[in-house]
Amino acid sequence: MTTKHRLIGYDPKTDLEKFSVEVPEQMLPFLTKLIPFEKDDPQAFDSYELDYPVANDIAGALLNYPRATKEIAGFQIKRELPSDLKYFLECFALD
Repeated sequence: MTTKHRLIGYDPKTDLEKFSVEVPEQMLPFLTKLIPFEKDDPQAFDSYELDYPVANDIAGALLNYPRATKEIAGFQIKRELPSDLKYFLECFALD
């Protein structure tokens, strides 16, 4: 099974996705330093709610990643993500 991880921001009032960016699988070791994955979920297949500072750290790392997309879903990532969203790291199966 092939999977992809995404950093996703949802509007807390509507639960609609307002922000989304793919997180390269090569960043998984970095993510394990920021997010306490469950012991039975080392590949982060579950959804993990993120504190705002952790979401910002991930976005900042993406800006420095060679193939990062700097503009995602209408947001230009600069120094900080929008603070009014609830952020999650989510995994999606591709096949």
